[in-house]
Amino acid sequence: MSGTNLATLSWLILGCESLAGGKAGRFQDGFIDAARSLVRQCKTADVPVYVKQIPIKGKVNRKISDWPKDLQIQDYPK
Repeated sequence: MSGTNLATLSWLILGCESLAGGKAGRFQDGFIDAARSLVRQCKTADVPVYVKQIPIKGKVNRKISDWPKDLQIQDYPK
């Protein structure tokens, strides 16, 4: 989203791909770095971020306490 005017967003909901049967795409390899970048950009633009799930060891993880601290964000719009 670099170069995008994030101020036009009212909320960003962020989560990795999840498909039945464990057939999620391989883009998950770079998900954590991309998520961190998006979170930083949204914080700078004062856009609330809700992280709903992330990949851990190749599996979708929805348990927020397992995630890196900087991605344990579940903000709602005001």
